[in-house]
Amino acid sequence: MSRVLPILIITVLAFGCTNALSIKGFNEQNTYIYSDFKIISNSNILSSEISKVFEKEINKEEIFLNFYEKTWVHSIQYDIRWPNRLNIKIKEHQPLAIWKNEGYLTHSGLIITPSQTDLKMILVVLEGPENKSFELLDYSREIQSQLNRFDAKISKLKIDSEGYVTATTASNSNFIFSQENFRDQLERLESFISFELISGRLDDIKKMDFRYKNGVSVLFS
Repeated sequence: MSRVLPILIITVLAFGCTNALSIKGFNEQNTYIYSDFKIISNSNILSSEISKVFEKEINKEEIFLNFYEKTWVHSIQYDIRWPNRLNIKIKEHQPLAIWKNEGYLTHSGLIITPSQTDLKMILVVLEGPENKSFELLDYSREIQSQLNRFDAKISKLKIDSEGYVTATTASNSNFIFSQENFRDQLERLESFISFELISGRLDDIKKMDFRYKNGVSVLFS
């Protein structure tokens, strides 16, 4: 009877990989799961689902469809090396942001909801229509580039039905923009930060509203 040993994280230099899982037991083969990047799918689910595929005489493509829904994997390549080695190379979606606290926006523009993940990254939460996902991501990065000047971090960014963009920081400060005039308003934020950098009051901001034609409303704590 074959048995699955605990997963071991190793580096497979022969393939130039940065992350790999070694599993022995699938029909007495040495099975290596590897990726060009750090594996972020849950390792237990990876080994369990792959064992289902390679231990049973079933349609692999059909099983893989279910596999993709549970993990970060979006493509799999495999080959058998004589006498008993099975190499499985996976490519995973790379996360860019959390989407509505329900899923993840990926580098390919997809929004996915893996059932479990070993992801340790801290990502901004985006909320809005799906067709504005990358636009929201751009807004968050441009605002963050200004907030970096006084070490504030965006935790959430959303756009409402009226086209108002609200960025919320980890300390619960809010920065409100209108999508229509976002570029001009971002310049106002830059000017305000430059003016206040030496005042020591930037960390006391609770709310900044840029939806005025030529000004900004600031509420300090």
